[in-house]
Amino acid sequence: MRLDDGATIPARTVIIATGARYRKPSLTNLGQFEGVGVYYSATFMEEAQLGDSDEVIVVGGANSAGQAAIFLAQTGRRVHILVRAGSLSESMSRYLLRRIEETSMIQLRTRTEIVALEGNGHLERVQWRDGTGAVTSHVSDTFS
Repeated sequence: MRLDDGATIPARTVIIATGARYRKPSLTNLGQFEGVGVYYSATFMEEAQLGDSDEVIVVGGANSAGQAAIFLAQTGRRVHILVRAGSLSESMSRYLLRRIEETSMIQLRTRTEIVALEGNGHLERVQWRDGTGAVTSHVSDTFS
């Protein structure tokens, strides 16, 4: 690989990590819970923040949300996937959709969106509204 200054670096692999821009829900207090209940990835680091019986909410309907839900459900936790659309078939790979359907620990909630986050120093409760307009208040320990 040749750099702008003319230097050459021998490499067999190049990893380009240019960052990511997350589509965040429009919640006035979202920033208050980032890192203390709201996360934007589901790695072993975020998973380590959870207790054995904690439930998790994953927001989104694309592949990254599906992968996060499958990963977190492997630990025996109940995972709620909240999706604004009516289904995942248009936005998610078929193999992920099939794995979600086959995983009993995952609860898919379509036509649903987060409307409020509550807590004192960390996320304690999430409210979501479904397609009928009903609002559900749910005790939760993380959301990504």
